[in-house]
Amino acid sequence: MTQTIAPERPATCTTAPHVASPGFVDPNVQQSYHQLGFQTMPLLHPEDVQTLTQLFDLLLPELPDGFASTVLMPPDLRRAAHLAICDVLAAPLSGVLQDFRVVMGSLVARAPGSDQRDLPLHQDWSFVDESRARSVSVWIPLQDVDAENGCLQVVPGSHRHDQPLRGIGSGFRYRAAEAELRARHLHDLLMRAGEAVFFDHRLIHGSRGNDSALPRLAVGAVLLERDVPLVMGQPEEQGWRFAPLPDDFLMEADLTALARKGAGRE
Repeated sequence: MTQTIAPERPATCTTAPHVASPGFVDPNVQQSYHQLGFQTMPLLHPEDVQTLTQLFDLLLPELPDGFASTVLMPPDLRRAAHLAICDVLAAPLSGVLQDFRVVMGSLVARAPGSDQRDLPLHQDWSFVDESRARSVSVWIPLQDVDAENGCLQVVPGSHRHDQPLRGIGSGFRYRAAEAELRARHLHDLLMRAGEAVFFDHRLIHGSRGNDSALPRLAVGAVLLERDVPLVMGQPEEQGWRFAPLPDDFLMEADLTALARKGAGRE
């Protein structure tokens, strides 16, 4: 799949009779996830939470102000975080999911005090050809999270609307409706340390600002069905080029530069 998309005419993905996606072992959980676009559940033991918290001390001993993620950090740091997170998550994820692989694990933090504004609503980048497959994100806080310290926020069911493919750095297609979405449809996800939320990358979501005195620490991971290729959109002069890529692209590419260039396409 190689596709160049002009900004004024984004590609949309129709719903296929069957699409490849990481699946939940429990069919009831799978049905709920399909309807809502997200699913929360306990996942990590306290010792796993402690190990991942210590990973912040090792790789990010001094957190920058505001929002920080190893997704947009140098490749060596990005890879180190990915490998360490995969080591911790492999067994817990295998207990609840089938036919999946982790293509990127990341550390995610929101600094206290200086980062009090809610994160704008958005949809994550496309990681697969969404006319044929789905990708999943898992987000796990390493302390209890609520409206004070930066809990995740979701618009249930928003993944089921007709969606354009989303290139690296692309903006939020529904920005004009953000105020209404916040007022009528947005839900806070209050979660315990080590609990996980799995969500479809098409789901509209954001997070609360961190008004507490401590950093809000979390880990995230991008999950693809075991045999589905990674497909991402890179910005070009006339739009976006969506094409299959090796998984290592997510470890080696300058994602910060691509995201900045992609933002210029909007």
